[in-house]
Amino acid sequence: MQAERKRPDGVTILGILGIIGGIIGIILGTGMVIIGPIFSQFSQVSETDIADILEDEELPDVNSTDIATGLNELKRLSGSFFIFGIFLIAEGIASILVTWGLLKGKGWAWFGAVILTVISIIFNVIVIALLGMGVDAASIGGAIVGFTIYGVILWYLCRLNVRSYFWQGKNPSTLKIM
Repeated sequence: MQAERKRPDGVTILGILGIIGGIIGIILGTGMVIIGPIFSQFSQVSETDIADILEDEELPDVNSTDIATGLNELKRLSGSFFIFGIFLIAEGIASILVTWGLLKGKGWAWFGAVILTVISIIFNVIVIALLGMGVDAASIGGAIVGFTIYGVILWYLCRLNVRSYFWQGKNPSTLKIM
């Protein structure tokens, strides 16, 4: 008879966070998939068009150039919203599936969690590189925090006691990951 395995507390915490993150990803992705085509319907607006509208509304301290530029940028990015939304939905579903496997102690889920974590690390590195080209420090700081958190998660998943939970009956030290 096989002894009862005790799930490491960190795996339970990762499971809870994985479910929450998966649900948030699905909700945000769905919103982006819906909003992307709406943004694509915007027609090109000129500063004059916006100035005419603002003149009728008597709004103080509103820059018509900034509004026109923002609306035109939304139209330009509408396809990106849609594609990124699809990615978020897929990532959310994968996160929930992998989380279920983690909580059940499935070996495939450990590999899935490592792969999702590595993808998240790479994504944060890309964001840091892109934002480093002149965007506010708060955004870069958020990406650095995300990079650090995913790095800690990867380190935790590769610890011997965590790996042994997923490969009961096998020698986890032979699982050369890191």
